[in-house]
Amino acid sequence: MFVGVAAGYLQLASSRYADFEHEVGQGPDRFLSDARGRLVESARRTIDARLDSDAELLVLPEGVLLNYLTRRASPTPYVNFMPPELAFFGEETMLEALRANPPELVALVHKDTSEYGFRFFGRDYGLELMRWLEANYRRGQLIGSQPFVDERFGIVLYERN
Repeated sequence: MFVGVAAGYLQLASSRYADFEHEVGQGPDRFLSDARGRLVESARRTIDARLDSDAELLVLPEGVLLNYLTRRASPTPYVNFMPPELAFFGEETMLEALRANPPELVALVHKDTSEYGFRFFGRDYGLELMRWLEANYRRGQLIGSQPFVDERFGIVLYERN
């Protein structure tokens, strides 16, 4: 019986990880990902090419992995800007931290947060943060699909005005 259960789990794992064929990162940080990894790797390379090594990067509403892979610090002590963090810290408090230390580049990364009762950043929550972004940054490169429209993944890079 144990062999049958183990074989079932191995088959499930094999089918799940078969889609992990896109390399993300480099050197010891390199890992395999699903199709989103191709877009994350494209964003990583673009960020590395555009930003000085000491420039800060903000990822909204979540995606600190981009900070890690590009070795760019986040401009605030807040790692995520999703509904739980906005409720806990307060959107205005988080926004004040950004006003005090605006980053050079912002990566707006698609994330469906329906599990928190709000589907998309900038549309269903984080409205003030999105207004601040649009007022102080110009939309740059789109990598993949437009974030926060449907289930398709994408990243938009915004450069400070």
